Amino acid sequence: MRFAVIGDRGLLGSEMSLLLKNQGEQVQGFNRSNLQLSSSPKELAAIISAADVLVNCVAYTLSLIH
Repeated sequence: MRFAVIGDRGLLGSEMSLLLKNQGEQVQGFNRSNLQLSSSPKELAAIISAADVLVNCVAYTLSLIH
């Protein structure tokens, strides 16, 4: 299968991508540098249309330490 992992540079997304690749799956990673989540739904669909499965590992983290 072909997987699109959004958030592939984060803790969860990088581990998910590695797990899938180790199981012989095709993985395409997406992150801030190659996917803008503020794009229109039509644009997003065109970018990830080659995938059979979409895995959303996007997270927003906020540091409380200043």
